[in-house]
Amino acid sequence: MVVGDGAVGGEMTIESSGSIQASETQGDFSSHGFPRHLICSALVALAVLLVAAAALFPAQQLEHRRVVDLDSRRDELIQQASGLQPSDDAYIKIPNTPYPINTIKLFPALLLVDAVLLIILAGIFSKLRLGPAQITRAKRWRFERADWLLVIALTVIGGALRTIGSNRNLWIDEISTLAWYIRAPTMDTFIQALTSNNHLLNSLLSRVAVMLLGEHEWTLRLPAIIFGTLSIPLLYFGVRRYSGRIEASLATFALTVSYHHVFFSQDARGYSGMVFGGLLGTFALLEALERRSLWAWAVYCIGMFICIGSVAIGAVVLAGQLIAVSFYQPNLRFYAAFAFTSWLVLHFYFFVIPDVLGFIFGDYAHTETSWHSSNALQDAVARGLRLDAIVLPVLLCGGALVWIGIRSYFQQDKLLVALLLAPEVIMALALAATGVAFEPRFFIFVLPVVIIFAARGTSWIFNCISAPQRSWLYAAAFVSVLAISAFQLRIWWRYPMQDFLGARQFVESHMQKGDAVVAVGIAGSGYHLYYWRNIPVENRVSAIQDLMMHYPRVWLLYTFKPDMHQRRPKLMKFALDNFVEQQVFPGMVVDGEIHVSLFSRPSVTVK
Repeated sequence: MVVGDGAVGGEMTIESSGSIQASETQGDFSSHGFPRHLICSALVALAVLLVAAAALFPAQQLEHRRVVDLDSRRDELIQQASGLQPSDDAYIKIPNTPYPINTIKLFPALLLVDAVLLIILAGIFSKLRLGPAQITRAKRWRFERADWLLVIALTVIGGALRTIGSNRNLWIDEISTLAWYIRAPTMDTFIQALTSNNHLLNSLLSRVAVMLLGEHEWTLRLPAIIFGTLSIPLLYFGVRRYSGRIEASLATFALTVSYHHVFFSQDARGYSGMVFGGLLGTFALLEALERRSLWAWAVYCIGMFICIGSVAIGAVVLAGQLIAVSFYQPNLRFYAAFAFTSWLVLHFYFFVIPDVLGFIFGDYAHTETSWHSSNALQDAVARGLRLDAIVLPVLLCGGALVWIGIRSYFQQDKLLVALLLAPEVIMALALAATGVAFEPRFFIFVLPVVIIFAARGTSWIFNCISAPQRSWLYAAAFVSVLAISAFQLRIWWRYPMQDFLGARQFVESHMQKGDAVVAVGIAGSGYHLYYWRNIPVENRVSAIQDLMMHYPRVWLLYTFKPDMHQRRPKLMKFALDNFVEQQVFPGMVVDGEIHVSLFSRPSVTVK
């Protein structure tokens, strides 16, 4: 296969030295590797162990542990609800109601099914006769020194961008992940997901990092940083298979300095792992289909497990692959790998399936949880892009480049285009069909996809221009990417995700003897769980009125104003009417500013 710019690259064509290695002749399994009877015996022994595990599985104890934990949280919140007064908001966040499926009691049955499948596999294996067959090994891509230097340089830059500032304040979703899942016993993490922040693989890896390196902001974020950094060389080599060095460098440079990819690479949740796993699985699938490499199929399964294990919505990438391959290149090996990966994911998520279904048809069925299609959503997306006044021209130009890139890639490899676009289409259709609320980050996999297509669109346009001007245009393209990213990243090093500590230090430095302080809403959760554990947390207007009657000055901390207006409108109105804002502490999370307000009895009359 020729790897070069060809019609779209604008640089000298580079061929991979070392074509496909000579095929090997492989005969019966007993003549190479382990004897057949030993493999069959191992499969049967494993099946026996699974049967024993099913018989000894402590389903009743685990179910009791899960129910007690859920009931205790519900009782606490129900008790809060019982104290509400007419002047208070009625909103009380009751924990997610799991779907009525008892997967803990079903798990022994799953183990028995596994045992049966292993016995069937051992029987098939014992009867299988393989004559001499040609097994094609994967091509060893030998990139030139310039490719490796570029990859190393971009990876170092990307790693630095994703590491700098990683020890700054956590934001509320990271705090809840730490408090409820990282600190919890490992078994509790896997048998229950009281919130949608329990991204299982990320929770497990972050727990390992905290155990080995101590509990710090940067150790909690370490898995996200690693996956985000590894995505950089992965994108380069993936694009390089289809394009020239300049185009691959442009796409990789855009991902390296991407504000949003840097953000999610420092977000102690599973989104950067999902992107990395999705890209790894997609590129490995293309390699496996082309080269029939067993190693490529193994990498594909690993990549997709990382993708879905990091965030459950990564399943749309796997579903997109099933549709794309079935339509363009049906392959029995793919269906086997797809089934194996799905089976692994089923086991990984088995205990929390009721919780996941509860989120989809419970929490996310309510408007206040996230977003539905609306002007408010469009406004949130526009602000989240961090482009301010240039958002419209950037989106228009970017959209044109992406469309050109899609057409160009479609002429080169229809399957690649289908694999990259199908997940976003499936996600959009699923959200539209169910009518559930959603977050823009559900479409995080679109980020590298847009970058890949935009880089191709840019190369296609430049290739239509005479060669003498082409190098200057590419230089301008790199400068433009850097300028846009620098504009988005202009506040990255100035503010943390949410400045809980800055607001606390301000209050403590300005408090007088006899002052009271209270945190409300999401700010109350963030402080109570991590940054100010002894602070009073109240979400009742009546309770805050009581504080104002007994203390001459009361400090109030809150965040996410839209959330306060939507879920606690009475409390928000009361705070705006009776408290004077003293300081606002910006953060990188949209609407995540920490507001510090003060009630002072001599100057403000309680309404």
